[in-house]
Amino acid sequence: MPGQPEELELITNPSHTLTWRAPEDDGGSAIIGYDVEIYSGTSWEQINMTPIEDTYTSVLAESPELRVKVYAVNRAGRGPASKSTFPVAGVPGCPKAPIVDRKTEDEATLNIIPPTDDGGLETRRR
Repeated sequence: MPGQPEELELITNPSHTLTWRAPEDDGGSAIIGYDVEIYSGTSWEQINMTPIEDTYTSVLAESPELRVKVYAVNRAGRGPASKSTFPVAGVPGCPKAPIVDRKTEDEATLNIIPPTDDGGLETRRR
């Protein structure tokens, strides 16, 4: 059996992409893919019908926390699970109406107040 996948990471931009690194130990047989399970709140559910060949997949997160397991699969079967829990941010609220700080005939400087609801992650100015 292969080892467990390592370094799970959740990338949110704009959807959720789960990535991982292949295990160092393939169990003596080439890894043919990965099984991914997500905790639905009551049970673990596998999201793929056949092993995922890449080291990433899109996932749907319907709660503020995403619990996942990733298994490496080879001809001998499925190795141990790599488990992770990720905080999942929602969509932030709308900023308040901008306030004109300064204006001239050609331009205006606006002060934009961040939204009250940050969606679970810090809202930053760019």
